[in-house]
Amino acid sequence: MAVLEKVIETTEHFYTTLKTGGYLIIPKTKIENPGEMKNLLKRICSKLNIQFVEELNWRWK
Repeated sequence: MAVLEKVIETTEHFYTTLKTGGYLIIPKTKIENPGEMKNLLKRICSKLNIQFVEELNWRWK
């Protein structure tokens, strides 16, 4: 888990930024309970002392 740099939540996805420069993209539509996933990711971020960023108004341009 120490490879995580930060987690970003948008209305449609969770993006985990990796220290290697990559991303792991988790579509909320593929998760049974996105609220539980959000809570889990927030707990992980807290344990690792990394950012959890909510960008719920973010849109592709």
